[in-house]
Amino acid sequence: MSRNDEPAKAGPDANPSADPQTSRPPTPWPHSRAEAEVREILHTLRGNHVRTLAQIKELCWASHWPESDFTTTIHHAIAAGDIKRLGEDRYEIPESRRHNP
Repeated sequence: MSRNDEPAKAGPDANPSADPQTSRPPTPWPHSRAEAEVREILHTLRGNHVRTLAQIKELCWASHWPESDFTTTIHHAIAAGDIKRLGEDRYEIPESRRHNP
């Protein structure tokens, strides 16, 4: 029997990029609520937009998030270099990150 005649493999070996913990292929979607919140903030800043915190909060519908989540997410995004604070109340995506989705 040639290699081409072998039955298809099942399980994690069938897809070498599958996550060994779950046997599922990786996805482009956020894996946690915090990641989803950061992506939502980044989405509002796409297109070289400079926005105030109030504008970001409104565009993200962050009024539906717990207040501590929005504040924490902004601080984490700044610390990670995902967004840049410009003065007292303005934010943008740093030049080095603008080309990344």
